[in-house]
Amino acid sequence: MVINLSERETIDKVKSKQSILTKIQDIILFGKGTREDLKEFDMRLREDYNKEISSLRQRWQELYLEVLESNQPSLNRKFKNVTQAIDIIKEQVNRGTYGYAPLFNRSGHIRETELARVFNFDKEFAEYLDRIGESEDNVAKSLNSKDWKAVSDSVDNVKTAVDGAEKRWKEREKYFRSKEI
Repeated sequence: MVINLSERETIDKVKSKQSILTKIQDIILFGKGTREDLKEFDMRLREDYNKEISSLRQRWQELYLEVLESNQPSLNRKFKNVTQAIDIIKEQVNRGTYGYAPLFNRSGHIRETELARVFNFDKEFAEYLDRIGESEDNVAKSLNSKDWKAVSDSVDNVKTAVDGAEKRWKEREKYFRSKEI
């Protein structure tokens, strides 16, 4: 198996921050300490994403309330669709697998390279959340100017950004385990 340079860099970075006890555990248990650290880092990263998605959703709800107060019923369904899509991605991130595999799992053990690959994949997910936030900014600007056509178009852009994030998160599973037997 060829290890990608970024995966090796991630593994080396994790190993450089390990305590002496973890390094000993790593030697005795064939890398278990590094794997556990990678799983924990990835879990924390996903918790941060979950908080960020919650903030995006709350902001979206505030924008939706402005639309309701402006009596724009034609935008209701679009806003609700985006809300549902944000809820879906939030739940996917919240429930995403983080590398746990029982000792005698029939599927085999998850190696540190796979965990590093998933962690790197998850780090890149932030770009998708940034796009959602930027799209929400555009909706807010259009709302402030009461340009309802621009609001509608901007809502479509938010939906596209959320759909892109959901698609990207679904791709995550194939990075989780290699196809080797």
